[in-house]
Amino acid sequence: ALVAILGLLYQIRKREDHYCVHSDAQTRQCTLYAQRPSTCRIYDCREDKRIWTDFANKIPAPEVEGEP
Repeated sequence: ALVAILGLLYQIRKREDHYCVHSDAQTRQCTLYAQRPSTCRIYDCREDKRIWTDFANKIPAPEVEGEP
């Protein structure tokens, strides 16, 4: 998740597979959802075309070569 707060960017650390370090490697579900960081609480990725082609149908956007 990437969020701009007061003009500063905050990004959650990612593993080598580019998923959040807090996501389960098998299910991709957040392992600390109830205690998730404020970055995750503020950011809503449902309309972010970098992440979802179609959120309602759970179609992720294609990965762009060279982007983490």
